[in-house]
Amino acid sequence: MNASCRIPQNPYSRRRAARLAAIVMGLTALWAIVIRAQTAQSPQPPYALFQYSTLTGSGNSINATQIPVVTAAGTTNYLNLTLQFDVDANGNLSISSGYPQLLPAPPGLVTSFRAGKYVGPSTVYSGGMAITVSGPGIADGGATEWSLAATAGATGCTYPASSNW
Repeated sequence: MNASCRIPQNPYSRRRAARLAAIVMGLTALWAIVIRAQTAQSPQPPYALFQYSTLTGSGNSINATQIPVVTAAGTTNYLNLTLQFDVDANGNLSISSGYPQLLPAPPGLVTSFRAGKYVGPSTVYSGGMAITVSGPGIADGGATEWSLAATAGATGCTYPASSNW
């Protein structure tokens, strides 16, 4: 005797498979776009990075402070920019004479940090809370970055063990 078992076909399973295939193909295409965008090369100097500046507006003026500008030599300068606008009777904007005004940005407070080894008070864990501050470094977009890490031999209670700012 020959026995066989037939599994009934669910009419919805084909639709589910088609939907799943469409979702997988869509996610694959999206993944390819994201990977391509992440691997796109950054612009060649010189260029400005307004996205890392602070933009404020008041009245007819727009101010952009601490604009990182990467020079052809690859160094980063920080500038402040002021734009002032005139408004005519029809509401059209035009840049006021004497503008834009561009000035070097004053050095930030980041220049007050000092690289080196710092030790906690001798009365706390016998001075075993020690960190090393490193910097300044340049982060993505020309931002200044500092870091700290617990020094070798520091007590395990040193907190935080590492940090970047």
